[in-house]
Amino acid sequence: MNFEKPRSEEKELSQEQKELINNTTLIIPNNDGEAALTIKIAKQLGLDVRVSNQSWGARLDKELEQNPEILSRTKKNVWVFEMPSKELEEKLKKEGVNIEIIDHHSYEEDDRSKEKSSLEQFLEMLHLNDEQIRKLGFDPRFVHGIAINDRDYIYGLRDAGYSRDEIEKIREFDMRAQMKEKYQSFIERNEEIYNNRREENGIIILETIQGDNNSFAVDKIVLENEGMIPSILDLRRGNDGNIHFIYFSGPIDTVRKITYECHPTFHSSLDGREKSAFVGWVEPSKEELREIEKTLGVSIT
Repeated sequence: MNFEKPRSEEKELSQEQKELINNTTLIIPNNDGEAALTIKIAKQLGLDVRVSNQSWGARLDKELEQNPEILSRTKKNVWVFEMPSKELEEKLKKEGVNIEIIDHHSYEEDDRSKEKSSLEQFLEMLHLNDEQIRKLGFDPRFVHGIAINDRDYIYGLRDAGYSRDEIEKIREFDMRAQMKEKYQSFIERNEEIYNNRREENGIIILETIQGDNNSFAVDKIVLENEGMIPSILDLRRGNDGNIHFIYFSGPIDTVRKITYECHPTFHSSLDGREKSAFVGWVEPSKEELREIEKTLGVSIT
């Protein structure tokens, strides 16, 4: 997949941009397409990039425990990309570290949701325009597509005018960045999940097991239902046969109803969203399972 353009020798960065680059350390986990592309752009610019190998759920305090040198000899500015750690951040600020948070997610203990994705924030913080992105060797449309995908998934890409072929390439880049060497086995397992899907009360139900990532199966369902937002319910069982995790994605009104009535463990921000959203439960109780069944009108136990 060729998302990079021939690089010009002259980047045409302003003096302000050059000074910012020379005085900034970026700490970032390489765990999805948005992060992977941000790392590529940052390294091309010459930023001091400290890459974490943590997967989803990466935290700065955990990284410091595993890699004590991560914060040693940093530049004047320290940008932390999607690695929440409120107490450590406050401690570093008190020590005089000029730390800035790049994030757009809502966590149980800390709401960092923003309209713009982390990649979009990163580009804005560096004042990078499309021409500069192109001269760094990247296709601006692809870069913006990765950003849109991270904040608004396939629906956002459709609204922005991306073709199905472009969307599939963007989603492939994202999933390859997430799965890395496991990508091929991930695709094969997702074909099984997709082929075993069932539908009940207008909801597409996927049966998965612990360790699964069903993103490709969900992508296929969404791409096949152009012009609508399908309701998709993932029931993830453990070795004991019991449901240990539930994830639902669908129309915003449905997600709002579930959020208010079923007390989920986590959910996407419901403010400012017009179409789709998600909600989920970790280790749902029997009472929660019954309430979810009642609200959605499906049989899940």
